[in-house]
Amino acid sequence: MDPAFNNKLLFPYFYRTVPEESARYEALVLLLKHFGWSWVGMVTVDDESSQRASRELYNVLIDSGVCLAFRESLNGVSKHDNIVAYGKIVHQIQKIPCDIIIFVGSSYGLWLFHWILSEAHNPRKVVIFLSLVFPEQFISFTTLPSSLQINLHKRRIPGLKEYLLTAGPLRYPEVQPLYKVWDKYLSCRFGDYFASSRPCNESDVLGNVDPFQYDVENFRYTFSVYSAVYIVAYALHDLIYSQRRQEYSKSFPVWSPRDAWKLHRYIRTVNFTSPGGDSISFDNKGNFPVRLDLTPRSACTESCLPGYRKVPLEGKQKCCYYCAPCTEGEISNQTDMEGCLSCPEDHWSNERRDVCIPRPLVFLSCEDTLGLSLIIINLFFCFVTVVVLGIYIKHKNTSIVKANNQTLSFILLLALLFSFLCPLLFIGRLTSLSCLLRQVAFGIIFTVAASSILAKTVTVVLAFHSIQPGRTVRQWLWRHLSTALLITGTLGEVVICVFWLSLSPPFPEYNTEIEVGKIILQCNEGSVIAFYLAIGYVGFLAGLSFIVAFLARKLPDTFNEAQYITFSMLLFCSVWISFIPAYLSTKGKYMVAVEVFAIWSSSAGLLGCIFIPKCYIILLRPELNTKSKIKFEQQ
Repeated sequence: MDPAFNNKLLFPYFYRTVPEESARYEALVLLLKHFGWSWVGMVTVDDESSQRASRELYNVLIDSGVCLAFRESLNGVSKHDNIVAYGKIVHQIQKIPCDIIIFVGSSYGLWLFHWILSEAHNPRKVVIFLSLVFPEQFISFTTLPSSLQINLHKRRIPGLKEYLLTAGPLRYPEVQPLYKVWDKYLSCRFGDYFASSRPCNESDVLGNVDPFQYDVENFRYTFSVYSAVYIVAYALHDLIYSQRRQEYSKSFPVWSPRDAWKLHRYIRTVNFTSPGGDSISFDNKGNFPVRLDLTPRSACTESCLPGYRKVPLEGKQKCCYYCAPCTEGEISNQTDMEGCLSCPEDHWSNERRDVCIPRPLVFLSCEDTLGLSLIIINLFFCFVTVVVLGIYIKHKNTSIVKANNQTLSFILLLALLFSFLCPLLFIGRLTSLSCLLRQVAFGIIFTVAASSILAKTVTVVLAFHSIQPGRTVRQWLWRHLSTALLITGTLGEVVICVFWLSLSPPFPEYNTEIEVGKIILQCNEGSVIAFYLAIGYVGFLAGLSFIVAFLARKLPDTFNEAQYITFSMLLFCSVWISFIPAYLSTKGKYMVAVEVFAIWSSSAGLLGCIFIPKCYIILLRPELNTKSKIKFEQQ
């Protein structure tokens, strides 16, 4: 931009792709005349280029009839070291009735100028920035509410946006400076770099960039470089093909840097249209046609970027507001939105609150580590139950299997087997059928198990207290009372479940209120009263079995089954008593996991306490599994 390069004797091969300084002065004079501003102040930076520019601008302003109220320089020294000189400038800005201030200089003096204006209590002045060497994002409009800036003209460069948005650490991870650039413009990190920032995702790379910070649609200085490269390419193309036509050679001419002076003729006459539609040519002075942008800025508040909404300030006019971030579940996708938009029910706002993204669907999946672990545990105990059942079937004619009602033992083992399979209805994507059956199946299966245990316990007690009435009464009790207890106990749970399914059955639902930004797929139990009544009934039978077994624990049973039942029911009741607060304090898939844990742990307690000791006798102590041994111990 330096006018010294206008001397063609010294610089015959110099060309500009940016306007020379005099073009800015002419644009400024046109602006002042348009608004009738003839009384202005000037503040410049005390360096060689700024002082030269201010002298030339001063002459242009005087020649055009504009008067200067004051003309001051900032020497670049900090405000603390030159408080007297800067205080004089503050005083002039406050006292001299001049509403227009022209600032000429580079960006380092701009910060001092900001401080001076703030010390002048932010007067209602219009500031015109006449420097092209720093982009507009260097200007803090918070302290400069009314400002104009004469800038290079913005132009599009086809294809450059797409390249810039992908030419980062994702494509070139070995280029470390790119990490800093993307952290600055996208406020995100790649890998472990800048661990305090959030990780970048695909939506960041595709264009979530603040255009005020990094305008990838239009370019100022980049377009000048882009034009210069195209000019040289066109000139070189014309030169080479001109030589080829002249020499009429079969071999392609070899270009040498010594031939660079030959390009001058072709650069001077270049005339083409860029891929973006801009006409590229030089005038007779070797300059581009002058194109400048004028940015007006007059606002008492910064614009609210996407992700924020405008909130009026109390006691202020509507133009004055502050920017409040949108709440979770709301977005604003445009600048200066009055309010935020609510995301659809199945969507949620992203971190920047400018895009609605689909909510993840959460349920206890078999692909989840927790769900898979529970499946493996239940299948393991299913295998153990099948093994125990096989042992009982193989040794069904032995004394220990026949003792204390063989039929009830087989029914209890089958109930435990189904109780270990029951959690499979709880794990996986819910359907209407699985949601309808899982609690009912769990309740009925556990009722059968609890009723079987109760029947076994009562049978043991009556077997030792029914000797006097005779053998007939004892046989009748053994054959019919256990069956009656099993059927009666199970029938009570069936009645509860029938009323439950008839009046208010469970159904699957999508819950968006339990966890922020997620959709929980869960079973609505329908009638909560019926749900707790079904579980409470199982607990009642278990508690009754525990009481009866506890009272009968010292009876002279050969293998002391009443004592084993006492331990098993103590464990069973402990699990389900602790289940209630755990179930109520968890949410989502963890609530389901708590119930599955309670099912298999209580079932495993029954299997281990009642049947494992007998399997030990059957397999490892067969000498105890004889009728004579039973009679001897009973005597």
